[in-house]
Amino acid sequence: MKALISKFENTLYNNDKLSGINFMDANKIKEFQDLGHIFGLFIQEQNPAIDHLLAEHGITADFMIRQDGSILFKEGYQYFDYEPFEKEEIEMILSSLNGSFKALLTTPTAEMNYEHDMELDENQIYTCIRITDCDQDQILSQLNKHFHAVISVSISENAICIFSKKSSLDKSVDVLCGLKNIRISDVSMIADYYSDFELIEGIDNLYALKEDNESSKEIYIVDSLGECVDDILSGASDSLFLSIKSV
Repeated sequence: MKALISKFENTLYNNDKLSGINFMDANKIKEFQDLGHIFGLFIQEQNPAIDHLLAEHGITADFMIRQDGSILFKEGYQYFDYEPFEKEEIEMILSSLNGSFKALLTTPTAEMNYEHDMELDENQIYTCIRITDCDQDQILSQLNKHFHAVISVSISENAICIFSKKSSLDKSVDVLCGLKNIRISDVSMIADYYSDFELIEGIDNLYALKEDNESSKEIYIVDSLGECVDDILSGASDSLFLSIKSV
């Protein structure tokens, strides 16, 4: 599986185009996804207008990376925020809770029971702490007292689900790869200017619509998002490669 991240403004969407999104680019995105790959957007903030524009062209973004570093994954008709917990954060939160409760940790592939003093894998991605069999009012009071600034909480009749508010762009690609089981070498990004690549770390397959000699990164120059998709699928990027390396 491959992943392509496109900047939304001035890359996928352009005010100079009559419909905002090029018809050929839209078709290439759908071709990319039909082959089992995933397509996502790099956006400033989530906006319902983006979903509306995508729907008009029959496009679905499998995920969105916001400028604050948080990642939204589409499940059904909604986007859900996924941010990882560090193992130390999980241990700190759970050790602070008093009273009887059970805790389950959600990973990209399963749920696991958490036992007191168990050793967590620091390389594992944990996206949710689910608290069950507890006095919910008591647990919520403790969470709000100590962690209200760094977590968000979802409450159901049977469980309290805890998510991290923490996010950063330098970890966003690692989270994407971990949650979707993708190698970093299979992630590509396209934007209009090179400065956008400085915001997201770790991606080596970079495509730009405009040439900028100030970049110290290695960039593939293309004329459109559709051409970028063709290049990724064909592996023919050597013919487009512009080497710009820092001395």
